[in-house]
Amino acid sequence: MRRNAGTGLIRTMGGWSQVLTLRKRKEKILCDERILGRDEFVERILREADKDTAGQISINERIIEAEKIIRAACEEGGISVDALKGGSRRGTLPSLRVQLAKKLIENSGLTMAETARRLGVTTSAISRILERNK
Repeated sequence: MRRNAGTGLIRTMGGWSQVLTLRKRKEKILCDERILGRDEFVERILREADKDTAGQISINERIIEAEKIIRAACEEGGISVDALKGGSRRGTLPSLRVQLAKKLIENSGLTMAETARRLGVTTSAISRILERNK
């Protein structure tokens, strides 16, 4: 997101003569090439957009959090992470995967595909887990 003098929108403020005058004075005008409007309007729109994205967590942060959740659940269940991600259906692994799949999707906001990668199964398997455990 650019928040500086962009010649594309400044030209609408009076042509190239205005652009050259602003450059000589080294004045900056707040603009964003996606928003057409005066400084005040652009500032308000950008503030609102910042508020909307402030609470969002990046996918990388969600993946790091998911890995922590997986490790903790495996330690608690006495299972190695490699065994969980190996895709085996023996013992308590399937029930642990069900528990983790629901938690990672509902609480951590991971997609089914990303959850499947983290748990060592297919996206289809995650879909079936969620369908069976509604």
